[in-house]
Amino acid sequence: MTETLETLNLNGQKVLMNNSEYRSAYIILTDIVKEDKYFNVPIYQRLYVWKQAQVNTLLEDIYNAFETKEQKYFLGGIMTAPNREADRTFDLIDGQQRFTTLWLTCNTLRCLLADNAPDILTDFCKKSGRERICFSIRPKVSEFISTLGLDSTLHDDIPDLRNLIDAAGHIRSFLELDDRKNSLRDFAEYLLTNVVLIETRIPDDADLNKIFELINGRGQQLSQTDILKSRILKTVRRDIDDNEDMLIRYGQLWDSCSDMSGYIESNIYHQDPRLTWKDLLKAKNGGGESDLDFDDRFLEQFINERVHNEVNDITRSEDLLEIIKNYRPECAENNRPDKYGETVRSIASFPMLLLYTLRIFLVSDKINIYGCGDRCDINIFNEKKLLHIFSPFINWLENNQNKKASVKFLHLLWKVRYAFDRHVVKFVSTEHSREPVLAIKKLRIYENSGQGTLSVTRDLSENINDMSQLQSMLYFSQPRIYEHWICPFIYKALTEDDPGTLLKYLQELDNNLLCQRHEDDMIIRTYTVMSEGLKPGNAEDYYNCFHERICESKGCGFAHYLFYKMEYILWKTREDDRNQRWKEYRINSKNSIEHISPQTPKFDEEKISNCDDFGNLALISSQDNSSYNNKSYKEKRASYLDKRSHGFIDSLKSDMIYQYNDCWGEERCQEHFTKMKEAAKEYFKKTTEEYADIQSPDNQQIPVKYQEMVTI
Repeated sequence: MTETLETLNLNGQKVLMNNSEYRSAYIILTDIVKEDKYFNVPIYQRLYVWKQAQVNTLLEDIYNAFETKEQKYFLGGIMTAPNREADRTFDLIDGQQRFTTLWLTCNTLRCLLADNAPDILTDFCKKSGRERICFSIRPKVSEFISTLGLDSTLHDDIPDLRNLIDAAGHIRSFLELDDRKNSLRDFAEYLLTNVVLIETRIPDDADLNKIFELINGRGQQLSQTDILKSRILKTVRRDIDDNEDMLIRYGQLWDSCSDMSGYIESNIYHQDPRLTWKDLLKAKNGGGESDLDFDDRFLEQFINERVHNEVNDITRSEDLLEIIKNYRPECAENNRPDKYGETVRSIASFPMLLLYTLRIFLVSDKINIYGCGDRCDINIFNEKKLLHIFSPFINWLENNQNKKASVKFLHLLWKVRYAFDRHVVKFVSTEHSREPVLAIKKLRIYENSGQGTLSVTRDLSENINDMSQLQSMLYFSQPRIYEHWICPFIYKALTEDDPGTLLKYLQELDNNLLCQRHEDDMIIRTYTVMSEGLKPGNAEDYYNCFHERICESKGCGFAHYLFYKMEYILWKTREDDRNQRWKEYRINSKNSIEHISPQTPKFDEEKISNCDDFGNLALISSQDNSSYNNKSYKEKRASYLDKRSHGFIDSLKSDMIYQYNDCWGEERCQEHFTKMKEAAKEYFKKTTEEYADIQSPDNQQIPVKYQEMVTI
C-alpha cells in the first residue's frame, strides 16, 4: 500500500534476516480493509491482559487527538508475519494488546451507530462472515469475537475472555458518555483514517522463535522520565557546585519517587544498604520522638549523608548517554512486592506525579511561563506528552542561575510523593480479599528501646473507611483524565495532615468540581481551587445540579459518575445499613447499567413507563448484568438474595431495591427514586456544613502528624 519508511534491523544487527529485509510502513484502518488483510494472534502470544487503566488511557489519548483535530495519531508499532495456514492472514508477533483494543473499540462503535455506521467500519470489524482478528487454538475467545461480544451465555472463567469482556464494557462506558454520544460517527471516521500504525513485516524465511525471544528479552526502552531526569540533574549539578555525593543522593531521591510500586520510605531505604532507619530519622544533634518524620529535616539529612564507595549508582553522571548505558528496567507494569512482603499498585503513574508536582510548583511560586493568561499553570495535562509539557520549565530552570530552583523542585517532588503515599489509596493485598483492594495503609515507626533500633512499616488499621470509599468512587467513576482531583488534594495535604480534615476537604472538592455547573475544563477548575483556595459551596446548588442530572430519562446514557456518587451518598447517609449489612462492602469497578424492570420483559404487563429513569437503574458489573438478562423482578430478586446470603453485593443502590421491595413496578420505582433524592439532599447539606465548619477561625488547628510512633 503506502510508502516504505525504512529498512529495519533488530537491535542494530541483521543476524536474523537470511538475506531478506524487514520493512516498515504506515498503515491506517481503511488500508487494512482495502487490502483485505486479516490478523491472527498466535498461541505463543500472551493472553489479553489490559485492564481499565490501559484501555481508558488509550481511548482518552485518541479521543483527545480527535477533539483537537490532530492530523495523525500514531498508535505505535505492530510486527506481523505471514500466516502459512490462512489466506491473506498475518500473525501478530508484537502489538496484539493495542490492536485488539482498537478492534474492540471499532466493534463497539459499529454496534452503537447501528445503521449509521460507515460501511468501511463494519468491514474492518467483520467482512463476508470473517472477523478481522482471530485467536489461534482459543475457541472460547474466537467465539466471543465471532459473536461480537453480545452472547452473555459464554463462560467467563478463562482469563483471556474475562479481560476481553471487561475491556468491551469499559470501551462502551467511555463512548456512551453524554458529551461523546453525538460525535461517535465523526470519531469512527477519525479512527479509520487518522489513527496510524507502523507495521513491520517479517519475511517468510525469518526464524520466528528467535524473533519472539528477542522481542520479549529486549527490556524497556528509555522512557520520557529517564530523559527528563537527565535534564533536571544537569541543572542540579550546576546548582550544587558539582558536589558529586549530593548529586548521587538527588538521583536516588528521583529513583525513590519514580517507583510507584512501593511506598516512598521503602524505596529510599534500599538506595543505600549502609544506612539504617536510625541514621535517616534521628537528627544528628539528637532528637526526640517529635523528630521522627519524613519531613524537610529527614530529606536534608539524606541529601547531605556521605555516599559510601560501594554504593553503585548510575546517577554519578547526569549525562544521558551514561543513563542509557547503565539503564536497569524496573519491574513490569510497576507491580512488585515491596519490603513489607505485599504487592502494591498505584492509581497514578510517575509521569502523572511529575505533572502534579510541576503544577504545584508553578502555582506556589507564581511562575507564569506557559502562556495561560493570568494562570501560573501548564496548558495541557497529558502524561504521554511529558517532555513536551516540561520543555518550557526545563528551559526556565536552565536560565535561572541563582535561585537553585531545580533543587527546590526535587524537594517538592519528595513532599508530593510522601503526601501521595500517606493520603491516596493504592491497590493493596488484604487477608479478606482474593484480589487487591483500594485502601490507605497507615505509616508506623517502631522503636525498640532495648536494642536502640528503629523500624518502619504500614498497616490497615482502618480497613474500610470513608476516605478509601470516597477515593474509590472518584477513581472508578471517572476516566483517568479526570484524576485531576489528586492534584489539589495533594496540594492541600502538603499543609494539612489530619485525615478527618482532609476527608471533609475532598468531599467538598468532589462537590465543587463535579456537582455544579462549570464552563471551564478540569485543569482550569483545579487551578482555581489551588490558587484561590476551596471556598465552601452552596448545598442547594449542588443538590439542584445533581437532581437535574438524575431526573432525566436516559437509560444507559446516564453518566456512570452519578451512580458512583449515589453509592458514596448511601454509604454516608444510611448509617444503620452501613454498620450492619454493608460493613464489608467496598466501592469497586462497575461498567454496566442494569434495568431493574427489564427493557424487554417476558410479559408485556411487566413493562413500566419509567423503565429508563434513574430509579429503575443500577450500575453493576457486566458479568452480573448478563446473569440477570431479561428475567422478571422476582427472579432477579431471588438470584440477588441468594448471592447476598453469601456476602456479595451488586451495589448499594440495587441492594436497597432488592432488600426492601418484594415486588416492583412504577410506584415502587418512584418511591425508591424519592429516597435517593432525599439521601442526596441530606448528603450535600451535611458535607457543606462540615467543610464550612473547619474553615471557621475557631477550628483552625496545627496539622496532626499522620504516622504513629510505637515503642516496644
